[in-house]
Amino acid sequence: MAIWAGITNNEHDLTEYDVLDVQESWGKMGFKASVIIRVPFSGRFAKAYEMKGGLSASGYRIRPMQYGPFPLAVCTDVNIVIPEPLRIRAAATPTAADPWEIVDTDICHLQVTFETIPWEGSGIAQAYANVSERIEGTAEFITVPNGNLFWDSTHTQRLNTSQRPGQIIRMKNWILTFRQIPTAPNVNVFDNMGKCNSEPLTSEKYGITFAAETLLWGEPNLSENAPTEGVSSFDLDIPLTHKPHGWNKFFGKPNIALVTASNVYSDESGATPAVLHPPVAFSNVLDTLFATAA
Repeated sequence: MAIWAGITNNEHDLTEYDVLDVQESWGKMGFKASVIIRVPFSGRFAKAYEMKGGLSASGYRIRPMQYGPFPLAVCTDVNIVIPEPLRIRAAATPTAADPWEIVDTDICHLQVTFETIPWEGSGIAQAYANVSERIEGTAEFITVPNGNLFWDSTHTQRLNTSQRPGQIIRMKNWILTFRQIPTAPNVNVFDNMGKCNSEPLTSEKYGITFAAETLLWGEPNLSENAPTEGVSSFDLDIPLTHKPHGWNKFFGKPNIALVTASNVYSDESGATPAVLHPPVAFSNVLDTLFATAA
């Protein structure tokens, strides 16, 4: 059927499949197509895996197949249906009295579902997104210095130390999730904990640029996937917490503007501001992860 024209997952030519039935629909979740194809029984697993996608035994990523007439839909499910054995009467001129014989036709049906799914990143090549971003609100509570705060407009009744007010500093958690990484990431994923970014970083999805030293590398979460086909992969969450005034400036200096953050100094740092969260190039690790998940 012409319905298969242009359907591809960039790894396999699937135009040779024998299409038996096609049903298409639109619903509240978007577009959906159900296609039944006929394939050799002995090759049913390989064909289903080609359509659904995943990691090959060598760690090569196979993209889910796209639906030709509507390429935003990709393969989300493959159901293998084994037909009943074909029975025939072998006699040259069969009659009701002749015995039945079972014929091995080596035929199998695949019920393939294509759906539109939430997209991450840019471009149709993302298919099932292997990288996702989300932003969550968070906050830090601080105690404001009392040195320049008064109870009256004439500035005669200064707040004492016990009267210092509290204030909430609004922040963001920028969380990156990498799925189906073929091998466990290197140790830098964990070594970066407690460090801040030495260069600006931009969220592709949200279009937000985070200035240098305003992102703190949090506690990564690494988990292994061991699917039934035996090809292991890893999922990784990396939380990056954004503090607008930076991670090496602090509130508390007396007699300054109410919410102005300042550097601090130590005996060891001398005239150079003390660095409590060392700046490092996050891109060294992130670029590798993005390339692996592409």
